[in-house]
Amino acid sequence: MLSRTGFYIFVCVLGFLLSCNTAKKEKNETKIKPTPKEITKYADLVFDRKLVKFDSVKKGKMVSAKYVFTNPSTDTLKLDYVNPECICTSYNVSSHVIPPNQKGEITLNLDTTHKIGETKINAVVKANTKTKFYKIMLKVNVID
Repeated sequence: MLSRTGFYIFVCVLGFLLSCNTAKKEKNETKIKPTPKEITKYADLVFDRKLVKFDSVKKGKMVSAKYVFTNPSTDTLKLDYVNPECICTSYNVSSHVIPPNQKGEITLNLDTTHKIGETKINAVVKANTKTKFYKIMLKVNVID
């Protein structure tokens, strides 16, 4: 019994010594305050319109839709990409870099050769803005 009691006393004393050592370290250590993260600045992208509608167009014609946008921020706007959902649609961008308070233009060019009826084409625009993706749309009724 004495050896078991001695063991328990040893464990208690050891635990006490280790806890005291930890307490001393916490008091003596200088805590490093985390530095605030840098505030991430974003440009802005505002489209005059995101949807361009056309009336009836004959099959085989090219349809071009222009989307004018503005960068109203104090940071430079950078367009990463424009991604039309269909290979029948190409695009042009006036510039991939738009200075603050300047305008830019994206043009979607739809080849209606293999289209018929009500046709909707979306394109995704990615830029260095808080909203990472924008959707622009072209609608046209293709007739024979």
